[in-house]
Amino acid sequence: MHHAPTDPASLENLHDIVEPSAISLWWPLAPAWWLLLCVLAVVLFVVVWRWSSAYYRNAYRRYALRLLRDASDVQSVAVILKRVAIAAFGRAEVAALTGDAWVSWLVTHADVQIPASVADALCSGMYQPVAADLASLRRFARQWICRHESFPSRNLKPET
Repeated sequence: MHHAPTDPASLENLHDIVEPSAISLWWPLAPAWWLLLCVLAVVLFVVVWRWSSAYYRNAYRRYALRLLRDASDVQSVAVILKRVAIAAFGRAEVAALTGDAWVSWLVTHADVQIPASVADALCSGMYQPVAADLASLRRFARQWICRHESFPSRNLKPET
């Protein structure tokens, strides 16, 4: 029969040291890390939301640029410009503009220089054949489509 020694200083009372389990460097996270992750998630959500809304808001520009590549005459380029302007500014503001009023409106709504030959082609090319430099016209149209002010501060509800 084995008796436990009564002497507390006895070597028979010694046991192996029990080490605590290892502490993870990453889990569980401290509250500051959780806060940082939440802030980053919100920032990421806002960035993605703004990018996607801008992407969809500019869909008409991408479509117009695709149409512009296939435009073969002054009339088709002028129609594309008019459609883009109506999409961005509304039918009430744009549809009635023709001739010099149309050209001056285009110039005032984008920071784009318009060559005289392009202005002449847009003024009269819709109604009669004009010998115009189609490359210059396309270049102006591309710049206007890309640079015109985004939706002005107006109600953007669809027209009924």
